[in-house]
Amino acid sequence: VQWETRCEALEAYVKTRGHCRVREDEEDGLYFWLLDQRKAKRDGKLSKERETALDALGVEWDVRSTVHKSWEDRLSAMRSFYETRGALPRSSEDDALFQWIRQQRRRFEKGELELERVEALDGVCVEW
Repeated sequence: VQWETRCEALEAYVKTRGHCRVREDEEDGLYFWLLDQRKAKRDGKLSKERETALDALGVEWDVRSTVHKSWEDRLSAMRSFYETRGALPRSSEDDALFQWIRQQRRRFEKGELELERVEALDGVCVEW
């Protein structure tokens, strides 16, 4: 698939979702194409023209800083969101936080979530 075709697909994605944080299971390989673009930029192989086009769409180049937030940072973000909106985020509102909360639920259901973390989550809202 040509670069321009993928860039247009990303542009359409941004128009419908308001961000370009494509999940791995979405949009037929767009996630992996974005990984390739990030790697190309990191390796100095992405042309300035392409980098500018992706910048205009809001591509986050260093996703490690958003992916690897501490548990406490995520809890704080959850608290802020809940206090502001009175509800937990939906995927369309804050997908990273939504996925993190989902992961906590799964760990809880498997009996893998530490008691102090359960209590901290309950302290934000009991319906987490």
